Amino acid sequence: MNDENQENLDSETQENVGDDVTTEEVETSAETEATEETSDEVEKAKQIAEDQKRRAEKAEQKLKDLKAQLEEKKEEPQKTEGQEESNDSKDQLTKEEAILYARGLSEEEVDKVKSIAKIEGESPLIAAESDYFKLWKEKTDKEKETQETQLGASRGSAKVQPKKDFNSPGLAPDEHKELWKKTMGR
Repeated sequence: MNDENQENLDSETQENVGDDVTTEEVETSAETEATEETSDEVEKAKQIAEDQKRRAEKAEQKLKDLKAQLEEKKEEPQKTEGQEESNDSKDQLTKEEAILYARGLSEEEVDKVKSIAKIEGESPLIAAESDYFKLWKEKTDKEKETQETQLGASRGSAKVQPKKDFNSPGLAPDEHKELWKKTMGR
């Protein structure tokens, strides 16, 4: 019996040894799979972190751009919708136009002041004091004065002819002779 017990024990040991090997192999394969799953999760986490970092950098760049645009708009003279509509609308006067009319400027002169102001990028009140406007106004005033002097005194009268003398520009030789004769009394 001893031999039989010995054989039984040996066979049980051999079976347990076979079971231990398979259990160890199972545990090793389970650890390998767990390690692979963990490494996959680590890779996914790294990928997600990189994506978030890229998005954050994009958002920061966009924020910087928007701040720069906002500062540029603050530097430019701001116009509200009401001001733009009143400038576009010819029925309504702006404060500056009213001041220019009060100074005695005509509609043509106010339009010229507004165009000069737009070109120079300043207010119409400052443009009305500029040399450009003053020279333009002098020129147009002289032209108007010349036109008024050429008008007749009444409806039926002809235009007033300017007197010709020896200093008149464009004097023809025949006209010069006639002036000479009138002056000398011949």
